[in-house]
Amino acid sequence: MNILIVDDYLYIRKQIISLLLTEFPNIQFFEASDGLEAINMANCVIWDLILLDISMPIKNGIETLKELRDLGIEAPILIISFQVEYNYEKKLLKMGASGYLNKEHLSSDLISIVYSILPAKHEP
Repeated sequence: MNILIVDDYLYIRKQIISLLLTEFPNIQFFEASDGLEAINMANCVIWDLILLDISMPIKNGIETLKELRDLGIEAPILIISFQVEYNYEKKLLKMGASGYLNKEHLSSDLISIVYSILPAKHEP
């Protein structure tokens, strides 16, 4: 399974990898620190899941989400953010996101949300 983690904070990327490895030991992780880097990686691999931060330098997550979908990337995209605006989630889902997770709940909710958006073929 190939997962792309797009976040400008190395610590957050490593935390996500650590959490996901406990449940999905055979994941191949790829990392990008901004949206432009993610766009450049978009067609290099067939993605099973993309985790995408909203607030990043160079190209933010909203622009990146739109561009990934415009490029035909069909992988589920989970938006992760510290922003707590309630209208954000609805807007992002309409734009093609598969889910939204506040970073404050990474440890407690990441695995269940990943299971809820991944196709059944990826469940252990």
